[in-house]
Amino acid sequence: MTEESSKRQGINSIVVGLKLVKELVALGRPAPLREVAQAADMHPAKAHRYLVSFVRSGLVKQTPDDSLYDLGPYALELSLACLSRLDAVRLGSTVLEPLVAKELVEVAAKSGPNAPPDREAFEAILTEVRERGLARGVGIRRPGINSFTAPILDYRGRISFALTAFGYEETFETSWDGPIARALSRTAEDLSAQLGHRKEHSTV
Repeated sequence: MTEESSKRQGINSIVVGLKLVKELVALGRPAPLREVAQAADMHPAKAHRYLVSFVRSGLVKQTPDDSLYDLGPYALELSLACLSRLDAVRLGSTVLEPLVAKELVEVAAKSGPNAPPDREAFEAILTEVRERGLARGVGIRRPGINSFTAPILDYRGRISFALTAFGYEETFETSWDGPIARALSRTAEDLSAQLGHRKEHSTV
């Protein structure tokens, strides 16, 4: 066996042992040794040896009162580390990029001169939105209908949901320092604060 093929083969015992952890995840609750071993199609004595090692590492824990096995503190730490490394904007942009290009064409065709004519104009709008904390629509989707949208941010500075106000152009003030824009901004800041957001945490 060459060194390269050995690297590709990996360590089989790790793969076998982690099957127990996967079954614990699938069970969704603490379980006795026999049930975990059965789910992993493994003899209980063999499963026990793996689980002892996983308990020592913190990946698995055993409850002291009934000796059931469950995911341990390191499993939580590992999960949170994975979540913290996810770049939702990057992942979403990869999938949505073709949709953005398609929608720019459709919006320009249906919405008239108020729609962004190209990607450069669209990026300029995004920059303005990030700077002001508000998105403004002036007759883009529906002629005569204006709107403001503000993001509601959580404690990590990520968007939880958005708040939108819209109305007919005759009565809907669209200036950035107008009463509607100011009221929506204040409301968004208040809701974000209730979710634990602080301006220095913003990632938008």
